[in-house]
Amino acid sequence: MAAIKTTADVFAQLDDQFGGDHARRSVIQYLNNDVAPLLRGRYTEQVGRALFSTVAEATLLAGWMSYDACHHGLA
Repeated sequence: MAAIKTTADVFAQLDDQFGGDHARRSVIQYLNNDVAPLLRGRYTEQVGRALFSTVAEATLLAGWMSYDACHHGLA
């Protein structure tokens, strides 16, 4: 989870510095290829809640980046 949070933080910094369209495709690809498979795993309730919460925040970032880049339907 720390890796997901740290990676999302880097994408948020890129968004803040260069705008939503700069790394939007990369964050979506990261969520799809690296993070989504983790959501199919089996975890304790505490770990699962923390994982899904972290992923939800990263997904929200991807949505805002899409919105900021005028891809409103994707947001």
